[in-house]
Amino acid sequence: MQPLIDFFSIKDLIPHGYCLSWSPVLLWLHVGSDLLTALAYYCIPLTLIYFVRQRKDFPYPWLAILLSLSVIACGTSHLISAITIWIPLYWLDGLIKAFIALISIPTAVLILKVAPHALSLPSVAQLQAEIEQRKTAEAALRESEYKLNTILDNVEALIYIKDSSYQYQYANKPAQQLFGTGLDGIIGKRLEDFFFDEVTRVAFHENDRRVIELGERIATEEVIIDKDTHIAHTYVSIKQPLRHDNGSIYGLCSISTDITERKRIESALRESEFLWKFAIEGTGDGVWDWDIPTGKVTYSRRWIEMLGYTEKDIQPTNREWISHIHPDDQTHVEKLVQMYVSGNTDTYSVEFPPASE
Repeated sequence: MQPLIDFFSIKDLIPHGYCLSWSPVLLWLHVGSDLLTALAYYCIPLTLIYFVRQRKDFPYPWLAILLSLSVIACGTSHLISAITIWIPLYWLDGLIKAFIALISIPTAVLILKVAPHALSLPSVAQLQAEIEQRKTAEAALRESEYKLNTILDNVEALIYIKDSSYQYQYANKPAQQLFGTGLDGIIGKRLEDFFFDEVTRVAFHENDRRVIELGERIATEEVIIDKDTHIAHTYVSIKQPLRHDNGSIYGLCSISTDITERKRIESALRESEFLWKFAIEGTGDGVWDWDIPTGKVTYSRRWIEMLGYTEKDIQPTNREWISHIHPDDQTHVEKLVQMYVSGNTDTYSVEFPPASE
């Protein structure tokens, strides 16, 4: 203890209490204030340490360390001030204050350096506003996705999306019904995971390959046999590549419309037309048929031959027929036609010589 006393020259100094005339009230005012201040200062670094440990993303850890050292030194200085009331540790008090000065300089410089960056960070109010904006945008996005899914699920076309690995990423309700499973059972699956036969799979994969690997936009007919009814359905499919902003392809979108009924009607219509032509040609009479809404007229081969022409010479129009009537009779014939079309007569019957007579 004596070497320590000699080192700090305590024997040559007097306690601070003499300056306070050893007045109890004044003495304990200083001591109590210094002790409470020291206690508060010692608590601040603990809070800083806890904060930095909890917020590992805190961008200024060295600033927290320097502030902690400064605060600890300040707290120690107040503790020494309380001790000097009875023990004159002025040298130690001075050394601690010198340490405070040395540590405060880099701390102040560092604060000045980071202050502009810290001010550029968003405030709590700004972050809260940004969070609210993000929530609003996310809610609007969810509503938009809901509306889009509702629309896509209620169209009759099959709509699906595949990624560049040919895995399904989306399928609307009609497509889900075709596959016989919900969306969860489709996402991540490939074509071969479903009921399609080998020929269909090969044809489908080739179409998908042209879109994903070659970047083509294609329109093609695809035939699918229903796994439950075993009825073949024909679809017109439009397949288009999906591209990133840089142009690279990350998948495809396919829209397929069932045209089975349309093809059946077209086939029936062709068959009906064939039978009709077969019937009128088989009568041996000159027969013509006028489709009033379109203006198209169909003439039998015998009708054309009766006029002394070939099929190449006669145009399928109403005016073609009128032009082969003698000019003196054209007005009368057209009037009778209009009376029949308008319902003024039950039948249309007229005699006239051809234009060549």
